[in-house]
Amino acid sequence: MKNIIVVKDYIDVSILKTINDDLLNNFRDFQRKGIQLGGQKYGHLNATIGHHARKILKEINQKGLLKRIEREYELNLDEYFLTCACNVNLPGSKKQHIHRDTNFDDSKIIINIPLIDVNEENGSIEVYPGTNKVPLSFLDFLLNRKKYPPRRINTNLGDVFIRDSNLFHRGMENLSSSPRSMVAITLSKKDIANLADLNAPFGGSKIEFINNWFKDDLRGRILEHTYMHFPILRTIRRILASIIKEKNLST
Repeated sequence: MKNIIVVKDYIDVSILKTINDDLLNNFRDFQRKGIQLGGQKYGHLNATIGHHARKILKEINQKGLLKRIEREYELNLDEYFLTCACNVNLPGSKKQHIHRDTNFDDSKIIINIPLIDVNEENGSIEVYPGTNKVPLSFLDFLLNRKKYPPRRINTNLGDVFIRDSNLFHRGMENLSSSPRSMVAITLSKKDIANLADLNAPFGGSKIEFINNWFKDDLRGRILEHTYMHFPILRTIRRILASIIKEKNLST
C-alpha cells in the first residue's frame, strides 16, 4: 500500500475559498455561543461541511481522482463508500499524539483537501512513511522510530494529498493567527460498515463542529486537560495497551 500521493494544482481554488469562508463564518458563530467541545482546548476540532461536500465530490470525479486511487492503491471502488468530514486546527493548538486512524485490517483511504495554503507555520500534518506497511503497535513504532523519519506535508491551495489510514501521523501546532481547515473524503470498506454509516448523507446537511478525540463531558474534559499537560501519561497508557492488544488493533 502506498504511503502518500500528492497531486498539485488539482482542485478549483474558488470552490475551496468559498468553503473556507463559509466554514470560518460558521466557526465565529459557534464561538459566540460559548460552546466547548472535546479537543477544543487541545486546539483540534472535527467538522462537517454540508452541501459543499457535493461540490468537491463532483470536482474530483470529473478529474478522475477516484479512478486513480482505485488503480494506485489496488482496490475496487464498488467495495467502498464515501464519507466527508473536515478537521480544524485552531491557533495555539498543541501537537497531537502520534497515531493511526484505524485498526490495521480496517484500513481506509483518506483524500485530504486543504482549504488554505498549509505549511509548518499553520500546522501541516506530520506523517511517518512506511508505517502503514505492517501492523505496528504503538510500542513497535516507538522502538523502531528511527526507521521511519517523519515528513511534513506542505501544500498550496488547490493541492490534494491521499494517504492510507494506517500511516502513523499527527496534527501539529498551528503557530499562526488563523484556523487551518482541511477536508477529508474517506473511502471505507462496505463490509465493515454499520447501516448508519452507509445511509448517512454525504457531507451532512449543514456545517457543524464536532468533538475531536475527547468527549464534551466531565470525563472527557479531565482526560483532555490531563493529556494536554502531561502527554507522557497518554504515552504510558498506549504502551500498556500495545502490550495487551493484538498488533493490528489501534491504541
